Amino acid sequence: MARSKLGGALGVYIDRLEFQVDRVLVNIEIPQHGNRTEWVAQGEKVFDEVWGAIPDVLSLGEGMLGQEFGEDWIEGDGKFLSVYGIWINPTTSSAAYHLAENPDFRWPTTPPVHSIPEDYEIWIRRDSKGILSIED
Repeated sequence: MARSKLGGALGVYIDRLEFQVDRVLVNIEIPQHGNRTEWVAQGEKVFDEVWGAIPDVLSLGEGMLGQEFGEDWIEGDGKFLSVYGIWINPTTSSAAYHLAENPDFRWPTTPPVHSIPEDYEIWIRRDSKGILSIED
């Protein structure tokens, strides 16, 4: 397995290397051309910025849920969502975040009657300038 500052890779695939940081799977995409080690090093260069954007990513995701399902639906402390995966593209210094329901979240009061559908996914993109946007 490949070793990096992110630790040992959990998975080595033709198009990416997968690491685990805390509870998050971090994938560094590997283009078909060039040296894999160099692409991982490029991905690691932006990792701290990508990781540091997680609070803003979660805030944007929860705001989207509030718009889609109603503001009263999100009455927690901003920890309803969790980042499950991050895909770093070292050629563009961009990243994509996969958000889903945080399994540790506990409603402060009675939970709402409805919940997000099981197949509902939230993807947020961070460009090379750090600008976040919701992916369709």
